[in-house]
This record gives sequence, C-alpha cells and structure tokens, in this order.
Amino acid sequence: MRCPLPQPLARHIAAHRPGARTSAGAVLLAVMAAGLVLTALSCNRASAKRQVAAAEVQRTETQTPEPTATPTPADPAATKPERIMIIGDSLGIALDPGLTDVGREWNFSILNRGGLFCGFLPADMMIDMTGHLSVQHEQQCQQWRNSWVWDAINYQPDIVLMIFGGWDYPDHIVNGVTLKTGTPEWKKYVLDHLQGILDKVVPPKGKLVLLTWPYPRPDLWLMLSDGGVAAEADARWRDDQLNALYRWFAEENPDRVSLIDLARFICPNGKFEDLYIDGVRMRYDGVHFTPEGSYVVARWLAPRIAAAAAGQIFPK
Repeated sequence: MRCPLPQPLARHIAAHRPGARTSAGAVLLAVMAAGLVLTALSCNRASAKRQVAAAEVQRTETQTPEPTATPTPADPAATKPERIMIIGDSLGIALDPGLTDVGREWNFSILNRGGLFCGFLPADMMIDMTGHLSVQHEQQCQQWRNSWVWDAINYQPDIVLMIFGGWDYPDHIVNGVTLKTGTPEWKKYVLDHLQGILDKVVPPKGKLVLLTWPYPRPDLWLMLSDGGVAAEADARWRDDQLNALYRWFAEENPDRVSLIDLARFICPNGKFEDLYIDGVRMRYDGVHFTPEGSYVVARWLAPRIAAAAAGQIFPK
C-alpha cells in the first residue's frame, strides 16, 4: 500500500510571494519539510479492516433528477463494470484501499491516478519533496496532468472522480502574476481549468464527479506559535472559496457534472474535527484518511457515485 504523506497543505502558505498573508509561512514550510522526512521513515500503517459499518447519509449532494430507488450494490455477473478514474492530490490516494475494495461490491473498476505534491491548477512553481519551491517539480506536475488525457483515452472511464484542495486553494503565481484566492481572476482561472478537465479528460459520454475538500488541520500546525489557529482559519476560508466553485460548476453543467459533499460528511459541524465514526478514526494526521477510515468513506461514497452515474440524486 502506498502511504500518503501529511504534506499536501504545505503550499497553503509557501506558494505565496514573500511577505504574503501570514508571518507564520516561513516557519510552517520549515516544519513541514522536516515532517516529510520523519513521516517517510515512520509510516508503516497496519492493514485496513475489510468491513466497516456504513455511515449515516447527511444530505442530497447532486443537482440532477430524482431517483426511482436508492442505488444498491450491483451484480458483477449481470452488468459490465462501471469504470471510475480518480484524479486527485494525496487525499485522492487516501481514498484507497477502501474505495477499490468496496467498489468491487458495486461492480466498480477503479483506476487511481492520485498524486503527491501536485494540484490540478498549474503555477510557475510547485513545492517539491524537499519543501522548496521548484520550477522543475511544477514541470513534473504538468506532465502528470497531461497524462490524464491518455489515461482517459485508454481506460474510457464512465466517471472521472476528482478531489483536489490543499494545493489549489492558495494564491497562485501564474506567468509572474499573483492570482489571489477569491478574486475574480482566481475564480476564472479555477473555472477555466475545471472546464478544461471536462472537455479534455472526461469522455463525451462520461461524467465528472467533484468531491468537496474537507477542512484540514495538519498535526504539524500545532507546532506553530499560536497552535495553528491562524493557519487553520485561513485554510478554512480558502477551502470554502474552492468548494463553492466546485458547487457552481456542477450546477452550471448538470448533465455532465455532479457534486458530492465529502467535506460535509467529514466535517459535519462546518469546521475541522478529529472525527470518529462507529469507533473508526477518520484522519490520522488532520488531512488524510486512515486505512480503516477509507472504508467508511467508501461505503458512504459508493452509492452516491452510482447515483451520479445513473443521473440520479441520492435520497436523504
């Protein structure tokens, strides 16, 4: 099993120009760079439990017509597999092993193309695995983004399942110009790239399913002088900006795009919490799902993916 590192939020502060937004940025970057090495050495998670109790439905997420019945697991012998390609940051990787295993019960075939240290939005530089801003690493991220087109051609997914957040909601420096989160310029940049994914990655008869990104609180933020309070508040505001654009894009493209509100499931009270469901801790580092937690997420997520594939709303 690949072990996702608790790093995807480093760019939250470090991708800004020097002196931008928070004075804790330099400290946070140094702490996270050190934490990357420690995590890589110590990460040896136990095998995940293969059965976890299903989570309670929170609310309707998608914007398409009412279903005739609640989706149920498919009979693999009776139907062809529903091909699902995941594109995402390290939280996309952390959907497994749960989604691949639970997906078999729903006759899903999963191709997980999640990646580390990259978002879906290009920028002039990206933080590399040493914790430094790097043009070369951004070039590698762009090669990874470009590969989605060929993956889609070869795999022909019925659903492209997209989950991005911590690398994409910061300010972005593009061609030397800073696009500040929440501004019209930043919103246009995000929506243009969502449209690009819909046009170039999602097959003509396929659908794009957007997952909202849950509020983070990386454990390493607790080492900051204020215990991470300012960084968490800043991340929550930025996360809301990005998730709102996901919601708007789904509403504007109801025939081809659906939204599943994963953030509300993981943060039911509208803020980060160290959530346990049926005794299972959901996130081991304030960002990524535990292996056991990935099964809880998968059992909640699978019927909603099935509903989206069928053009239905998952009932309350």
